[in-house]
Amino acid sequence: MKNYSRNFSARWANGYNRGKRRYEKIPPHPNSTEIFKIITRNYEILKKGIPGQIEERYSTVCGTTEFIASGIDLRFYTSSFESEGKDWKCLFDHCYCLQPEHTEILFVRQKAEL
Repeated sequence: MKNYSRNFSARWANGYNRGKRRYEKIPPHPNSTEIFKIITRNYEILKKGIPGQIEERYSTVCGTTEFIASGIDLRFYTSSFESEGKDWKCLFDHCYCLQPEHTEILFVRQKAEL
């Protein structure tokens, strides 16, 4: 004789969880495509380089006024972190740190683990 009660409870739990996830799903931001375009444009600006930038050992330095004049939108970035008291904003694999006199731009490549 089969145990139907166990099978029924598993189906009920799956249906309950599926409905709960559907209810709790957060809708996308109404301006998500525009925001992604701005983030992509910011990334292309960092990748292309800022006029007047100076290459250093691990980073690039440019004037803050030139950095802001390049057209980058400082409101949008993909991640941020703090290191040695500096607040870094990242756009995918390029990060920048705004300071009053100059801006540091850092290219971060992470090793992928297979």
